[in-house]
Parts: sequence; C-alpha cells; structure tokens
Amino acid sequence: MIGERIKRARTAAGLSMQALGDIVGISANMVKKYEHNQSMPSSGVLLKLAAALSVRSEYFFRPAQVTLGEVEYRKKASAPAKLLKKIESDVIDQAERWLALKNVWPNFPISDFDYHPDIPVVSSLAAVEQVAAKVRSDWQLGMNPLPDLIDLLESKGILVIVSNVPQADKFDGLQAKISGQPIVVVSTHWPGCRQRFTLAHELGHLILHGLLDDSVDEEMACNRFASAFLLPDIGLYQHLG
Repeated sequence: MIGERIKRARTAAGLSMQALGDIVGISANMVKKYEHNQSMPSSGVLLKLAAALSVRSEYFFRPAQVTLGEVEYRKKASAPAKLLKKIESDVIDQAERWLALKNVWPNFPISDFDYHPDIPVVSSLAAVEQVAAKVRSDWQLGMNPLPDLIDLLESKGILVIVSNVPQADKFDGLQAKISGQPIVVVSTHWPGCRQRFTLAHELGHLILHGLLDDSVDEEMACNRFASAFLLPDIGLYQHLG
C-alpha cells in the first residue's frame, strides 16, 4: 500500500526515482524498494518523502480506493508519456477524495449516470446536431447558452475533475470511469471557452458511444455535438437577433 502511494505521488510530482532520492537523501534503488514494498521507510524518511512530494504523511497510509477504467485521452501527438502519467495520478488522487465524500455525505449531489437516448444509428454529422437537440430537450435546457456546464454534467452523474498539472497544451481532455461512474478531466490552465467545449465534446463521446455509423468519424461527430449542444442554431439566431 505504502509503495503504491509513494510511486503515485512521485509520478504526480514528475520526479524520477533518482531525483526523489537526491532530495530525500537516499539512493534511487532504495526508492525502488519502497515502491515495490520490499522495504519500509522509517518515520523520518516518510516525513522527508511527504515534504519532497508535497503531500501529508498520512497520505501514504490511505487505502487505495480508486482504479481508473476505460481511460481515453484526447492527447496530441506531442504529449509525453510522463505527462499523461502525472495527469492520471492527479486524477486518481482527486477521485479518491471525491469518493471519500460520497461515502459519508447523505444524498450526495452526483448520482449515477443513466441517460441513454432512444435514437437510431447516427449516419451523418447533420444528424449529430439532432442528437444534441434531443439531449437539450430531454434535460429541459431550453435554447439559451448554458451558464455552468460543470454543475450540469455533475447533476447528470458525470464527475468533472479540473487538473492543475502543467503543460496543459499537450492534451485535449480525458475521459474514464470509476466503478462505472464516468469522469471527465479538463485543465485549470485552459481558458473557460476551451474547458466548456472539451466538457461538451466528452459528453458527446458518452452520448454517441455505439450509436455512430462506421462512416461517421467519432471525433468530428463529437465536435459537432459540442457546438450544437453549447449553442443551438435557434438559440444563436435569438441571441443575435
């Protein structure tokens, strides 16, 4: 348990075993032994590890509760594997805190995601806009711009995590599941308009999964869904007068 925690915190901090060892004053091989639970750090070393990794010492003793499943990155070709590991570690840590709240909070505001629109196979990008319109109608959203997309998605059972990991320009979003609960990840470094579009795009992936004809490109379809969902044509015409 402690070994996995050390590894996750080190990955989230973007440190190699050697770099962490240099900060703490131990060898990289000893860090490796700690991470593989082949050796137990002393209380003094644990305090140094906590300081080096910017976590509280009790972090190392929390039981692992979260496993990310069905992870899908909207990454760019230049996204290094090290960055993706940092993002995933940050997401798991935030998800564990969310799960801890869920377990002790009666009537937790994020329910299970259970929306499956009754629509035929989507065979064109134009039809994607009709799907977006149906979602708006089913959720009684009207045609005006949506004021708070994070609150909306979480009210429908989609957990939104905002990651503060640097180099945010290297990836375009992440979607995964925790015990069947969908989560969507955006970056705190992005401007609001990019966060909103990414959230709507990832919603498109959830809604359109298994509904697209083989001739329809999924990424293009989700972009079309996001645009239509955020501001339908009718709403745009009304907005512009």
